[in-house]
Amino acid sequence: MTYGNTQSDSSQCTLEFWYHMMGDHVGSLNVFKYTSKGYTLLRNLTQAQADDWVEGRIPLSNDGAFKLEFEGIRGSEYEGDIALDDIEVSQRTASITLFL
Repeated sequence: MTYGNTQSDSSQCTLEFWYHMMGDHVGSLNVFKYTSKGYTLLRNLTQAQADDWVEGRIPLSNDGAFKLEFEGIRGSEYEGDIALDDIEVSQRTASITLFL
């Protein structure tokens, strides 16, 4: 899933989203930032995280237009799910990054 062309007026913004990764064979969730310079891996989560929705926040430097890409990779079997919700790029700066 690619999250549009995004450009901010401030030098810092924050990617905020909720995710759920559960099951015996959950693979991984990668979050990439794509600019004219190429892809940068922002976050990599593997295996089941919690049987609840978890908020993720990633501070982003604003160095021009960018796209965000979420990549879900399947585990070794079929028993596992990854879900995303409420994806937002905000002008607020993140003081902490939460991944439980």
